[in-house]
Amino acid sequence: MRRIVLLPILALLAVFFIASPASAATVDSFTIDGSVDDQEVFAGQSLEIDWTVSSDADPAGVVEVEATGTATGTVDNWEGVLPGAPVTVNVPDDAEVGDTFTFGINAFEDGQEDDLSDEITVTVIAPTEIPAPQITFPTPCTVALPDVENVNYGVGFGNSGSSIEQTGTLNLADFYNRGFETTFGVNPNAGFAFPEGAQTTFPVVVSEDCFPEVIETQSVCKTVEFTNTTENAVFIGIFSDNENFESDDEFALAAGETRTVDSERDRVFFTANDGEDLNGELIQAGYVDVDQDCTPAAGNTAHPTVAPAAGAGDDSTAGATGVLALAALIGTGLLALRQHRAA
Repeated sequence: MRRIVLLPILALLAVFFIASPASAATVDSFTIDGSVDDQEVFAGQSLEIDWTVSSDADPAGVVEVEATGTATGTVDNWEGVLPGAPVTVNVPDDAEVGDTFTFGINAFEDGQEDDLSDEITVTVIAPTEIPAPQITFPTPCTVALPDVENVNYGVGFGNSGSSIEQTGTLNLADFYNRGFETTFGVNPNAGFAFPEGAQTTFPVVVSEDCFPEVIETQSVCKTVEFTNTTENAVFIGIFSDNENFESDDEFALAAGETRTVDSERDRVFFTANDGEDLNGELIQAGYVDVDQDCTPAAGNTAHPTVAPAAGAGDDSTAGATGVLALAALIGTGLLALRQHRAA
């Protein structure tokens, strides 16, 4: 009797398992830089790894992809469960000639039925040696970046830096770091190398003479006077915070116009921009030491007060730090703007 009851149940279970196969994922394609073939690469080279996967189940389950191959854990961005394709990875900068890295993926759906892709092997080869171009300073206010292939230029100022897209003779004032050392550098592109010992950094101190003073400033007893000496309107931003650089006051200054602003600070930072707001091209930046040990004359008609920042005082060290930070911030903006215009 028991056997008669069990047989129909087993038959039903068999039908259930046959009708409900486990879901599975399939790797449809797997490429490196658009190729399925093994490749030769250089140390530091960027590789774009792309793939497509699909679901064999109906309805489709959750398909995930994880990294496989010897590159796992040794090449940045190639480990664990991967995000959506494509993924850009970099061959390690310290990889030696002859090193190999294999890449592959494992696709799985709802955590089961793995499907492995074919693996692609990349082999590190020796870079091509090229001479390092020499960065020169033809005048105290210019820098010359040779127009040569397979190199890239950069500039650092303070704690900031940026790449340089232009070549030729450029104005040092465009790389704003007034009174502080600015360092220009050159590096070979991936697949190329400079001879051992080649000079790649070129420091310079940008002279004060490289910055035209178009906005004249003067401190008169707890006030700062701004005069526009140009034939065009400029936009002034006034800053009292050495760290956040949120403007305390902003105003347009017509050609030839003078405006006086109250200040309770010992030092006031300012920028002058071309146009109608602080997003215009920076044409001057600096600071003014304000005399606070005095009594303003009666009838002072200065504009709104620039209050001191919290904890601010006559601290020359803090002021110098602020100038450096402001210079770096302005430098980054100037460089980005110049490159945008060149494009």
